[in-house]
Amino acid sequence: MKVKARLIDDGPLVLSGDTVLIDGAGAPYPPAPVISICRCGLSDKKPFCDGSHRVRRFSHQARAPRLDENS
Repeated sequence: MKVKARLIDDGPLVLSGDTVLIDGAGAPYPPAPVISICRCGLSDKKPFCDGSHRVRRFSHQARAPRLDENS
């Protein structure tokens, strides 16, 4: 299954599909069908989201650049 990465407005990066998350030392985390990665830096469960962005009112809306049909 293809991996899908979705940036949630004011929230985490959500990965779904056949995702293998590897830590900085090269060890894999246990597999999960959906993984939410913290973007706000406030989670007590980094690299995973624990909902702290809601309490501290993290704000970021990522938007992909619009593709110009004429280019």
